[in-house]
Amino acid sequence: MKNALFFALTATIAGFAHADEVQVAVAANFTAPMQQIAAQFEKDSGHKAVLSFGATGKFYAQIVNGAPFELLLAADDETPARLEKEGQGVAGSRFTYAIGKLVLWSADPAQFVIGALAPANVQSIVVDEEKHAMDVVVDEENLAIAIGRAVDAASQTGRPLMAMRS
Repeated sequence: MKNALFFALTATIAGFAHADEVQVAVAANFTAPMQQIAAQFEKDSGHKAVLSFGATGKFYAQIVNGAPFELLLAADDETPARLEKEGQGVAGSRFTYAIGKLVLWSADPAQFVIGALAPANVQSIVVDEEKHAMDVVVDEENLAIAIGRAVDAASQTGRPLMAMRS
């Protein structure tokens, strides 16, 4: 997948690189991968991708006001479609360059769960690293709060934060 993405973006950048440099507006959430792709592009082609990182909405405003970007890597698909519809982009040149997923991560999963269940008072947590699970005990008076917070977390992530048992 990483090689396919590199090839697609390199081919796209190369299409714009008629000169020694190509001006690229890049959504901030794609900074690290794009820096690697641009470095490899320069190494392979001798052309330089001049990268500007920022918010897609701000890039939209800059482009419609004449900013000299030749390529936009947006954080959404609506903005490039809008630019194309308004005559600010090359018709038929849009494509999805990446699809992301939000991952909840913590160096200290027990502390993460304590924070996620707050203001419920967590009495104890036992982490089972092998099963990627944990047992969480809250006092009875905070049980409803803990269940509500767990349901909120599950609705936002699509995965249960905990399984309840009595």
